[in-house]
Amino acid sequence: MKKTILIVGAIVVIILLAGIYKFNFTNDDIYVKDPEGKSIPPIDEAKDISKNTDSKEFKTKTGKIIIITETHPVGQSISSITITTKGFKENKLIELSDIDPIEKIELKDLDNDGFEEIYLFTRSVGSGSGGDFYVYGSDKDDRLMEYEKEKLDEKEYLKGGRLEGYMGHDTYFFDQQMLVMEFPIYKENDANLKPTGGTKKVYYMLNQSKLKIKKIDIN
Repeated sequence: MKKTILIVGAIVVIILLAGIYKFNFTNDDIYVKDPEGKSIPPIDEAKDISKNTDSKEFKTKTGKIIIITETHPVGQSISSITITTKGFKENKLIELSDIDPIEKIELKDLDNDGFEEIYLFTRSVGSGSGGDFYVYGSDKDDRLMEYEKEKLDEKEYLKGGRLEGYMGHDTYFFDQQMLVMEFPIYKENDANLKPTGGTKKVYYMLNQSKLKIKKIDIN
């Protein structure tokens, strides 16, 4: 009889110890402590990531699929971009990190070769809200590849330069077979929202997988 009682007692002790272990260790894997030592549920990281993810699919006139996925791993003002394709002879992942958020995406056959390029237009967060763009061409549907764009020397933005008066607020649009960057001109002492110097336009033409500056107009 005593032996039976001892066995039952030992089983009860084992069960209690197992419960304590499960509460103290297993729950700590699930919950975290606040400064007062209280358990709080953890952040559902997968759910948070999905809230900050935007994925869009584009189909070219030749039937190829381009998927643009944008995430914000460190805040809404910085984006990471992944580009995947379907239907090309060679489908490879393209990644862009730490760029401005995407404002719009457009397909356009700027060089009239029968194969559309995809244009990613971005915009910075802040009072200046400067814009930028990235271009990828299909290389005759063999694969998607980044196209080079001509850059203006930083001196062009200084006094006497062709882009003097630039302070952001630029926009991009297509005019026939050219990509146009338009922005207001700020004169000295102009308020951020009240430029008084008219506008300038920079015209880009696509030639042999490179966007080259064709001309700069002043209105």
